[in-house]
Amino acid sequence: MDERPKNILQVLVVEASVGDAKIIREMFARTRMENKLLPLIEVECQASLGAGMTILERKEFNAVLLNLTQPDSTGLDTFRKLHTQYPNLPLIILTSLDGESTALEAVREGAQDYFVKGRAEANELTMAIRNAVERKRLEEENRLIHARLVQAQKMEAVGILAGGVAHDFNNLITAIRGSVDMALFKCEASHPMVKDLRNIQTAADRASQLTRQIILLSQKHHKEFVLFNLNEAVESIFKMLHRILGEDIAVQTDLRGDIWQVRADRGSLEQVLLNLAVRAREAMQEKGGSLVIRTENVQVDDAACQKMKDARVGRYVRMTATDTGRGLTPDAVEHLFEAFTTGKGGTLQGTGLGLSVVQGIIKEHEGWISVRSSERSGSAFEIYLPAVTEKSPTPTSKKIPFEWLKGRGEKILVVEDEEGIREFVRRSLNEMGYAVSVAASACEALSIFRAENKAFELSLIDVVLPDKSGIELAGDLRQHNPRIKILLNSGYMDHKSQWPLIEERGYPFMQKPYSLAELLKKLREVLG
Repeated sequence: MDERPKNILQVLVVEASVGDAKIIREMFARTRMENKLLPLIEVECQASLGAGMTILERKEFNAVLLNLTQPDSTGLDTFRKLHTQYPNLPLIILTSLDGESTALEAVREGAQDYFVKGRAEANELTMAIRNAVERKRLEEENRLIHARLVQAQKMEAVGILAGGVAHDFNNLITAIRGSVDMALFKCEASHPMVKDLRNIQTAADRASQLTRQIILLSQKHHKEFVLFNLNEAVESIFKMLHRILGEDIAVQTDLRGDIWQVRADRGSLEQVLLNLAVRAREAMQEKGGSLVIRTENVQVDDAACQKMKDARVGRYVRMTATDTGRGLTPDAVEHLFEAFTTGKGGTLQGTGLGLSVVQGIIKEHEGWISVRSSERSGSAFEIYLPAVTEKSPTPTSKKIPFEWLKGRGEKILVVEDEEGIREFVRRSLNEMGYAVSVAASACEALSIFRAENKAFELSLIDVVLPDKSGIELAGDLRQHNPRIKILLNSGYMDHKSQWPLIEERGYPFMQKPYSLAELLKKLREVLG
């Protein structure tokens, strides 16, 4: 970042005539004395194009005042050589070459302005330099904003692609897991194939976890606020952080065992951790370093509220992500959570959305985020989430009797366009005592429904079907048979899962991938 005062502009004058260079210097000095509102122009003169380009390699200037006639170059070639080497540096031509065609061509090729010696007033030159600098600044900001908008659009496209990939993977994993569950169900515990089947089962579970993490990276998932331990989110995402940060950045955790519970969407908090990890990687990309994630209980009082923006008195769980990166300037911290931060002043580049997303998520959880940082000393991002005093239900380890999971001849209509899942559900439910009919589309389902005189106790429906929404199909079935139970399921985890509408209609739902046991339990719950 340029630390010079904004009312002082450093200008390089490339002028072969010593006399003209002296006149230019005196013009700017006199102009400033006459009008204090104009910027102060500090001039450095060089007597040739080569000398001017040499000094530009080691010193920063706000603009260049260029004579087209030099000892080592002449005409528009003088401008072109300099402009090609420094395309973002404002160039203003002050020359004895008088010609409208030359002026037009120079401006067309990128010169900010064109003046003829002997005709340019000092005020005009000063204003031209100031305007050129401001114009270039705005052009650069627009370019950066455009680049980040393009990047954001790319990320949106990646998110849509990730949702589709996750859907396909969830369908495949459901079919694999279901088939393995059926095979294990039929095998004695001592069978030599049991170990291999268990390995397949474990691999399917790991693939399911990876799919969920892909959705987190795409920033698209259904939000469900529940009571849980924040340490669980850190531990869940810990391995993924290693892959994001790379080998030259160490990741450590310091998690308090007696941590209070929070009411939060676990996926959103894992997304916060991912965004903070990406920010830390950018801050440490030159030399590597370490990232430490710490959780602890804190009591925020009035004194603490005076020091932190948005803070409130109460009990909170604090999660801190501390890196050893290059740190941030006070100005950078002030604008850190704005979308499309340019990267100047110690802020970081990237899509420009990561930290604004983090702040949005934390505010959604009725918390706040505080930043401690200084240049070359790393940064600490402190996230405060309201602690919840009520206890979450203790999960029961009581086993459900196997006989309770079996069907009693209930007729079930399964509507699923993925053949592998359709076949797994049909075979398994038939063997478990249900009478199952299957359809690959809404149209086929309605045809079967009418052929069976609408006599189904339950319909298991995929939310996204090739010809109609599963929610629409559920409404059609209910219209003809109000007593039929509906159980929706989907491999999508983003907007295509249609969560808001499902919740509005009150339909039970299962997220793919699911196991055979989960399917059987859910069926008994819905059937009552």
